[in-house]
Amino acid sequence: MNTLSTRTAAPALITAFCFLATVAGCQSRNRQTAPDGVHHPTSGSSTNLGHGLTTVTLTDASFGGMKAAEVSVPRGWRAQGKVATAPCTNLPSSSWEAISPDGQSQMNVLLPFGWRWGMGSQNGVGCIPLTGPLPAADFLQKFAARLKGVRVVGPMPISDAFRSREENFTKNANSQNSHQPPAFRSRHTGDVAAFQAVDATGHEMRLRASVECMELQGRWHGGNCWAIVDILRAPKGRFNGLVALVDSRNLVQVRPIKEYQAALANRQQQISNRLMDQGRRDMEASGQRLADAARSNMQRQTDQHNAFMGQMQQQQANHQANLRQMQSATNSSMRNTQNSMNARSTAASDMRDYSLDQQTVSGANGTYKTSSQYSNVWSSPNGPANSNGRTFGSTNNTVDPNSATDNTWTQDTKVHGNGQPY
Repeated sequence: MNTLSTRTAAPALITAFCFLATVAGCQSRNRQTAPDGVHHPTSGSSTNLGHGLTTVTLTDASFGGMKAAEVSVPRGWRAQGKVATAPCTNLPSSSWEAISPDGQSQMNVLLPFGWRWGMGSQNGVGCIPLTGPLPAADFLQKFAARLKGVRVVGPMPISDAFRSREENFTKNANSQNSHQPPAFRSRHTGDVAAFQAVDATGHEMRLRASVECMELQGRWHGGNCWAIVDILRAPKGRFNGLVALVDSRNLVQVRPIKEYQAALANRQQQISNRLMDQGRRDMEASGQRLADAARSNMQRQTDQHNAFMGQMQQQQANHQANLRQMQSATNSSMRNTQNSMNARSTAASDMRDYSLDQQTVSGANGTYKTSSQYSNVWSSPNGPANSNGRTFGSTNNTVDPNSATDNTWTQDTKVHGNGQPY
């Protein structure tokens, strides 16, 4: 298992991080890049998607480099990333990239983009300037327009696993929110979309996004949204294979680590306690209106945390289901391979017996070969000193050596040349 260090995503996507030029602090780290702006690690090997996966670990610097989550990438690919609090959303989220050995194919998962409107929007540090819910396809159009040299070709299908994750998240969030007092209830919506695109180098790309929004339902008008974007990029001829691998193994899925979840829940509880204390102080100092606003803000952050934790649990369940499916497919493949090998071995051994005018039988003296002219073969464990017993063969099916000698004879059974039974 590899542990990933904290860093930014590929420079070609830095303009996406600075979406609509409002997110402060976006800049490229100093690193070697190719003319197209994408980091290409030096390697003479080609992209290989057939040699399995490897697990890498993302850490959270705000917890002292604690291991926070795991992701899977094709074996041999270079991967690095982090878990950090995303601007505007104030939620711990992962951002990482994986690059093929020849630098021609890559996967990128970006930190969420967030926006707010209405109550509390003035505190939206790092938010992009949108003023309401937005379908995932509309968000992707705005996102793609900020990628230099990238041309959108058209929509792409969404895998069932990716769509179900979004639907389950929205359903769980609304179910939890239904228990809140009417004045503090919110409505959660979710949407997914994907586009196929081509960059300036002719590489094919998939831009995919999930957009989740929460709108306040009481007298506090407003809400917030966040969008999570993942990007695949590969040369023509490799793109479809990369998409199939990512979707079949759900590789953009982040698997949370339990110890990190516990630490995160503990920190969130401390934040909630501080917010509650602040709310009580505001109530005493500024009256009921300011207190209600503080409670609304606290409830919003609590809802975001609950939604995030529910999503993490769903991701863990999806990961376990994927592991069971992979194990079942592996077992089936091994059985088919073994059966095929046994069939070839059996046919070859039978042909050898036929060519040597012999047959293979099994009985009291084990498995051995004798002349094929015998239709009736017997064995006895008793025999001369330093021998393995006695055998008797006859072309007459009515002959029974027990009636002629002693009663230690048993009739042998004909088997395949390699000892396998018929």
